[in-house]
Amino acid sequence: MNALTQLREAGHSVKLLDSNQIFVYPTPPTEWVPELRAMKPQIIEALKSEQHSLTEVLGVAVSNLPISSGEVIEALAPEDIEDWHKGFLTIETLQAFAGSLSQQRQMAQGIVPDHYTERAICKGCGPVWLWFSGVVDGCPWCWNKVPGRPIPNPGPKPLD
Repeated sequence: MNALTQLREAGHSVKLLDSNQIFVYPTPPTEWVPELRAMKPQIIEALKSEQHSLTEVLGVAVSNLPISSGEVIEALAPEDIEDWHKGFLTIETLQAFAGSLSQQRQMAQGIVPDHYTERAICKGCGPVWLWFSGVVDGCPWCWNKVPGRPIPNPGPKPLD
């Protein structure tokens, strides 16, 4: 069994911070440190190998999105990456996450998602584009309000 597997089986999350640094959480016991230092190159190589396969899968998942696989990996928690390697996180889940992350970033720029085709009234934002019509107490665009990001206004509804 390799050192990375041993750490994970002991309940630790391990993340590659850069080409020569790893982050282990929770902090392993002090008596493990000398052995971990000795095995650090093998742990780094194992993490790089795993990251490479995740990057390849995400490359397919983001192929039609305005986001890179690297940006998606950066947004994943270390536990998510470990779940991927254990087989608990499916390709479909990664695709959904990438799509949501991409949509969130676009909305932060004031870009209306394609499926937001209905005019609605948000009590916090006023007239907004949503996936349904009506009056709402809050909406996804409310997240743009506090930091002063754009909220697209559909304008008045045309008379029929």
